[in-house]
Amino acid sequence: MLTPSDNLSNALTELQLCTAQQLGSFGPEVRRLTGDLPAFDSCWLDVLVAHRLLTPWQADCLQSDDPLLMRQTAYRLREPLGQRTWQAETFDRRGLVVLSQIADPDQQVVQQLAARALSIVTEANGVRKFIPSTVCLPREYLPDETGDGGWIVSPYIPGWRLDELLIRGGRLPWQVVAEIGGELLR
Repeated sequence: MLTPSDNLSNALTELQLCTAQQLGSFGPEVRRLTGDLPAFDSCWLDVLVAHRLLTPWQADCLQSDDPLLMRQTAYRLREPLGQRTWQAETFDRRGLVVLSQIADPDQQVVQQLAARALSIVTEANGVRKFIPSTVCLPREYLPDETGDGGWIVSPYIPGWRLDELLIRGGRLPWQVVAEIGGELLR
Protein backbone atom coordinates (compact mmCIF):
# COMPACT_ATOMS: atom_id res chain seq x y z
CA MET A 1 0.00 0.00 0.00
CA LEU A 2 1.30 3.42 -0.97
CA THR A 3 1.78 5.79 2.00
CA PRO A 4 3.66 9.02 2.74
CA SER A 5 6.71 9.06 5.00
CA ASP A 6 6.23 8.42 8.70
CA ASN A 7 7.21 12.02 9.48
CA LEU A 8 4.54 13.42 7.17
CA SER A 9 1.91 10.93 8.35
CA ASN A 10 2.63 11.77 11.99
CA ALA A 11 2.51 15.54 11.36
CA LEU A 12 -0.77 15.26 9.43
CA THR A 13 -2.30 13.19 12.21
CA GLU A 14 -0.99 15.30 15.08
CA LEU A 15 -2.17 18.53 13.44
CA GLN A 16 -5.49 16.85 12.57
CA LEU A 17 -5.12 17.85 8.92
CA CYS A 18 -5.87 14.44 7.47
CA THR A 19 -6.91 11.03 8.74
CA ALA A 20 -5.21 7.75 7.89
CA GLN A 21 -8.37 6.75 6.02
CA GLN A 22 -8.21 9.89 3.86
CA LEU A 23 -4.54 9.24 3.11
CA GLY A 24 -5.38 5.70 2.05
CA SER A 25 -8.06 6.95 -0.31
CA PHE A 26 -5.55 9.29 -2.01
CA GLY A 27 -3.03 6.49 -2.66
CA PRO A 28 -4.34 5.67 -6.16
CA GLU A 29 -4.28 9.34 -7.15
CA VAL A 30 -0.70 9.71 -5.95
CA ARG A 31 0.21 6.54 -7.88
CA ARG A 32 -1.30 8.02 -11.06
CA LEU A 33 0.70 11.20 -10.54
CA THR A 34 4.00 9.47 -9.92
CA GLY A 35 3.73 6.53 -12.31
CA ASP A 36 6.83 4.40 -11.81
CA LEU A 37 8.67 7.08 -9.84
CA PRO A 38 8.84 7.07 -6.04
CA ALA A 39 5.93 8.82 -4.33
CA PHE A 40 7.77 11.59 -2.49
CA ASP A 41 6.02 13.53 0.24
CA SER A 42 5.72 16.50 -2.09
CA CYS A 43 3.40 14.41 -4.31
CA TRP A 44 1.21 13.62 -1.33
CA LEU A 45 1.13 17.28 -0.35
CA ASP A 46 0.15 18.29 -3.89
CA VAL A 47 -2.81 15.92 -3.77
CA LEU A 48 -3.87 17.16 -0.31
CA VAL A 49 -3.69 20.78 -1.51
CA ALA A 50 -5.68 19.89 -4.65
CA HIS A 51 -8.39 18.39 -2.42
CA ARG A 52 -8.30 21.50 -0.19
CA LEU A 53 -7.31 19.62 2.93
CA LEU A 54 -4.22 21.85 3.10
CA THR A 55 -3.39 25.35 1.98
CA PRO A 56 -0.21 25.77 -0.09
CA TRP A 57 1.36 27.56 2.90
CA GLN A 58 0.56 24.61 5.17
CA ALA A 59 2.14 22.25 2.64
CA ASP A 60 5.31 24.35 2.77
CA CYS A 61 5.25 24.26 6.58
CA LEU A 62 4.90 20.49 6.58
CA GLN A 63 8.18 20.30 4.65
CA SER A 64 9.96 22.53 7.20
CA ASP A 65 12.04 21.45 10.18
CA ASP A 66 9.19 21.91 12.67
CA PRO A 67 5.76 21.58 11.05
CA LEU A 68 4.08 21.57 14.46
CA LEU A 69 4.65 25.33 14.64
CA MET A 70 1.36 25.52 12.72
CA ARG A 71 -0.38 24.61 15.97
CA GLN A 72 -0.87 27.62 18.21
CA THR A 73 -2.83 26.86 21.34
CA ALA A 74 -6.38 25.91 20.26
CA TYR A 75 -5.89 26.86 16.61
CA ARG A 76 -4.04 25.70 13.50
CA LEU A 77 -2.44 28.34 11.28
CA ARG A 78 -3.68 28.31 7.66
CA GLU A 79 -1.73 31.11 5.98
CA PRO A 80 0.00 34.38 6.81
CA LEU A 81 -1.98 37.60 6.44
CA GLY A 82 0.78 39.96 7.53
CA GLN A 83 4.09 40.09 9.33
CA ARG A 84 2.82 38.59 12.62
CA THR A 85 -0.76 37.83 11.66
CA TRP A 86 -2.22 34.56 10.38
CA GLN A 87 -5.53 33.21 9.28
CA ALA A 88 -6.18 30.24 11.53
CA GLU A 89 -8.84 27.62 12.01
CA THR A 90 -10.16 25.50 14.82
CA PHE A 91 -9.05 21.90 14.72
CA ASP A 92 -12.53 20.78 13.67
CA ARG A 93 -12.33 23.27 10.73
CA ARG A 94 -15.59 24.91 11.74
CA GLY A 95 -14.29 28.36 12.57
CA LEU A 96 -11.86 30.80 10.99
CA VAL A 97 -10.11 33.45 13.08
CA VAL A 98 -7.22 35.85 12.81
CA LEU A 99 -4.31 35.27 15.18
CA SER A 100 -2.01 38.23 15.83
CA GLN A 101 1.22 37.37 17.60
CA ILE A 102 2.59 39.55 20.36
CA ALA A 103 6.35 39.29 20.07
CA ASP A 104 9.42 41.44 20.61
CA PRO A 105 13.08 40.68 21.27
CA ASP A 106 12.83 42.64 24.53
CA GLN A 107 11.11 40.42 27.12
CA GLN A 108 9.98 43.42 29.18
CA VAL A 109 8.24 44.94 26.15
CA VAL A 110 6.54 41.60 25.45
CA GLN A 111 5.23 41.42 29.00
CA GLN A 112 3.85 44.97 28.75
CA LEU A 113 2.24 44.24 25.37
CA ALA A 114 0.74 41.00 26.66
CA ALA A 115 -0.72 42.75 29.72
CA ARG A 116 -2.21 45.48 27.51
CA ALA A 117 -3.62 42.91 25.07
CA LEU A 118 -5.30 41.05 27.92
CA SER A 119 -6.74 44.35 29.18
CA ILE A 120 -8.08 45.24 25.71
CA VAL A 121 -9.72 41.85 25.27
CA THR A 122 -11.27 42.04 28.73
CA GLU A 123 -12.66 45.51 27.99
CA ALA A 124 -13.94 44.39 24.58
CA ASN A 125 -15.74 41.42 26.13
CA GLY A 126 -17.38 43.76 28.64
CA VAL A 127 -18.84 46.07 25.98
CA ARG A 128 -19.55 43.46 23.30
CA LYS A 129 -23.25 43.18 24.17
CA PHE A 130 -23.72 46.96 23.77
CA ILE A 131 -22.29 47.34 20.27
CA PRO A 132 -23.57 46.16 16.88
CA SER A 133 -22.43 42.74 15.69
CA THR A 134 -20.87 44.40 12.65
CA VAL A 135 -18.10 45.86 14.82
CA CYS A 136 -15.09 43.54 14.91
CA LEU A 137 -13.47 43.32 18.35
CA PRO A 138 -10.77 40.95 19.56
CA ARG A 139 -12.32 37.87 21.15
CA GLU A 140 -9.65 36.44 23.39
CA TYR A 141 -6.04 36.59 24.47
CA LEU A 142 -4.04 33.37 24.47
CA PRO A 143 -0.72 33.25 26.29
CA ASP A 144 2.02 31.63 24.23
CA GLU A 145 2.91 28.09 25.29
CA THR A 146 6.55 29.18 25.66
CA GLY A 147 5.67 32.15 27.84
CA ASP A 148 7.15 34.60 25.31
CA GLY A 149 4.20 36.82 24.47
CA GLY A 150 0.90 35.51 23.25
CA TRP A 151 -1.82 35.78 20.66
CA ILE A 152 -4.83 38.02 20.15
CA VAL A 153 -7.73 36.18 18.54
CA SER A 154 -10.11 38.18 16.36
CA PRO A 155 -12.92 37.14 14.05
CA TYR A 156 -11.91 36.50 10.46
CA ILE A 157 -13.77 38.68 8.00
CA PRO A 158 -13.45 37.35 4.45
CA GLY A 159 -12.91 39.72 1.58
CA TRP A 160 -10.37 40.92 -0.90
CA ARG A 161 -6.78 41.12 0.20
CA LEU A 162 -4.90 44.37 -0.32
CA ASP A 163 -2.85 43.02 -3.24
CA GLU A 164 -6.08 41.87 -4.92
CA LEU A 165 -7.62 45.31 -4.48
CA LEU A 166 -4.61 47.01 -6.02
CA ILE A 167 -4.44 44.57 -8.93
CA ARG A 168 -8.16 44.96 -9.55
CA GLY A 169 -7.75 48.74 -9.73
CA GLY A 170 -8.98 48.87 -13.33
CA ARG A 171 -12.22 47.12 -12.36
CA LEU A 172 -12.94 49.23 -9.28
CA PRO A 173 -14.03 52.86 -9.33
CA TRP A 174 -10.96 55.07 -9.39
CA GLN A 175 -12.11 56.81 -6.20
CA VAL A 176 -11.87 53.53 -4.28
CA VAL A 177 -8.36 52.82 -5.60
CA ALA A 178 -7.29 56.40 -4.76
CA GLU A 179 -8.63 56.03 -1.21
CA ILE A 180 -6.73 52.75 -0.73
CA GLY A 181 -3.57 54.38 -2.06
CA GLY A 182 -4.02 57.32 0.30
CA GLU A 183 -4.41 54.98 3.26
CA LEU A 184 -1.24 53.13 2.26
CA LEU A 185 0.75 56.36 2.20
CA ARG A 186 -0.31 57.33 5.74
